Amino acid sequence: MIIALLMTLSLQSSEFIATCDVEFTINRTFADDIVVSCSDTDDVAGAEAEALRQVSWERDYSDYLIERNGDRIETTLTLYGDRAGDRIEWWGPSQLLVRLRTQYPVNANFAEARASCIVVYNVRNGFTRVVGSNCNARERAESFGRSARNTVRRFIYSRGRDVDCIRLGINYIMDDGDDPHWPATPSCEAEE
Repeated sequence: MIIALLMTLSLQSSEFIATCDVEFTINRTFADDIVVSCSDTDDVAGAEAEALRQVSWERDYSDYLIERNGDRIETTLTLYGDRAGDRIEWWGPSQLLVRLRTQYPVNANFAEARASCIVVYNVRNGFTRVVGSNCNARERAESFGRSARNTVRRFIYSRGRDVDCIRLGINYIMDDGDDPHWPATPSCEAEE
């Protein structure tokens, strides 16, 4: 079984851009060992402080993080800066830090069912808020829809600026030869 993901996210731009490499280990105390290194810019220290702020959060270590316990995460954050007098104010949109495994619905596995789903969601203070989902499936479409929505809810984002209307395609297929038949994208009007 292969699960393919397709994700779109649009970003804003500002006068200054810094890319920051971030590393941390997932454990019960989570991000105690964050290492941040930002690209050479007018204000490296300010960019590094903002990157550190964005990847630090107060989140319960829940059962779904156990599957990634001990994993060393390496990611890159893109930050934008606006000149404010003699300093730069760094900011960045919420960006994906940890993606947890998509769960194939158990009751669909017995039937070897396939589906292509699109989930639309917003990110608020590092947490995902599902707006809507739509699946193409001959059987057990609601099971696939629930699985796709739960996948998105388990993603961990940085605490950057809120992001609206992220579209994620999840293709539940049995082998590489299965081409996705994407459903219509849900509208992005209100959160569930």
